[in-house]
Amino acid sequence: MRWQDETPIHELIAEGAQIDNAYLTVARVGEDRKEAQIGSQPVHDAEDARAWLDRMADAALGDADDVRLRVRLWRSDRTPIRSVQTRVWPV
Repeated sequence: MRWQDETPIHELIAEGAQIDNAYLTVARVGEDRKEAQIGSQPVHDAEDARAWLDRMADAALGDADDVRLRVRLWRSDRTPIRSVQTRVWPV
């Protein structure tokens, strides 16, 4: 699996690793732009968060040609920090 652009993903995770009790959510974005959340994970460590995100993207991709995802970074009080929308393709 490969990401459309890994830089924003890396920056989002790095930012989350510096914020106490931050967490990530991943949502699949449909053709109608509706989002369906498929996972949530606290960001304790950037490497663990990235590994989790890669697993989520791989699972969302399945056998499809590509999938559009929205990755959001949240504070522990459920206020959004920022998000990234990207695509994932098989290798």
